[in-house]
Amino acid sequence: MKEKKWQYLEPANIIDNWKLPTSLRKEIGGDEVWRNDLYTVFVRRGVKYTRTQNCLPWINNTVTWLSIKRNDRQPFYDWRHFQWIKNQLVGPENEAIQLFPKESRLVDASNQFHVWVLETKGIEFPFGFENRSLSSKALQGGEQREWPENMIPPDLAAMDKLMNEYVKDINFNYGVDIKSKDDKKP
Repeated sequence: MKEKKWQYLEPANIIDNWKLPTSLRKEIGGDEVWRNDLYTVFVRRGVKYTRTQNCLPWINNTVTWLSIKRNDRQPFYDWRHFQWIKNQLVGPENEAIQLFPKESRLVDASNQFHVWVLETKGIEFPFGFENRSLSSKALQGGEQREWPENMIPPDLAAMDKLMNEYVKDINFNYGVDIKSKDDKKP
């Protein structure tokens, strides 16, 4: 199935339509609002957390808080879409995190997702994958959908070639039969 073309977010003034006092607008929504055909994103930049007890020392950094919700208010989550939103609103080389908190800090009042993005480029979390890895084909019986034509990563073809070589190497050297779901059976 062909993936629908991704629509970039555009600034929106929906909070102004609510006719709320400025102090309340900032409390419920942030400093900016962006919107496309699928999502509305409230953005608050320059957030500095002062609570440092039990926190990792590298977090002494300002963050941009993204509050993301679907326009139809459904609980659908698409990781790829969140990556594109983060890239557009903060930057492709800024790392972000979605927190699954301990129960005593849980906030779950609507179908809304919160992502915190480190504002300083180049700072990395001490966890996660070391290297970039993309594929247009599903491996090991998994599923992989097509990329929208306007969002195909420029290095996707090169990554596919590397992934194919990796799979061939594993199949040959270890006797493991890893096939792409897209590979035709003989």
